[in-house]
Amino acid sequence: MSKILLKDGCVLSLDSKVGNFHQANVLIDGSKIAAVGPNVTAGDAEVIDASGMIVMPGFIDTHRHTWEGILRNIGTNVPLEGEESYLSFILNTLAPAYRPEDVYIGN
Repeated sequence: MSKILLKDGCVLSLDSKVGNFHQANVLIDGSKIAAVGPNVTAGDAEVIDASGMIVMPGFIDTHRHTWEGILRNIGTNVPLEGEESYLSFILNTLAPAYRPEDVYIGN
């Protein structure tokens, strides 16, 4: 397997031993993370520019309603059933105006 270097990303390691970095590199060797840090290099690695991006581990259970983060406590007085239900309110009123940036802001 080849090496991949994720370069200059904002690294959220979720590991207190590794720590988080505002700007760092992550070296992946095959299927393993080989190194994390601001000065990690690998001459023969494929380099992916992660500038302005968050680099963090994947999750086992990725089924989360992250898009709803910004909607917390909105529509709490809307009924759960019927034509004016919570689902109809979200899908017909709020969703058309929702942008990808809203997911980021809401979390």
